Amino acid sequence: IAYMMILKYKHNSIQDPLELAQLLFPAVSGFLHSFPLNSEELDCLYYSVLGRLCQSGVLGLHTYKETNNEYVLNMHCLTAWKVMEIMLKASKEEIEKIWLSE
Repeated sequence: IAYMMILKYKHNSIQDPLELAQLLFPAVSGFLHSFPLNSEELDCLYYSVLGRLCQSGVLGLHTYKETNNEYVLNMHCLTAWKVMEIMLKASKEEIEKIWLSE
């Protein structure tokens, strides 16, 4: 989900977290249809996505410092941080309402 958010942001420059979450609804819905999560797992989904974005940002910066690879800096570091900042503009409940709607 985190990488799909990065790609959607890269292609559309979406600044609205709810719009970005809505673009991912089909993927989240499809995943949950194939791999149902229990209530505890669903409760962690939002934080897991934010955690993965953070991890991508940190590891991307580390890799960039080691390799000077501009692609890593732009795709995995700067974009991950930007998407995380956008997502934090909405509450967990607002995002979940979109992702978990029927």
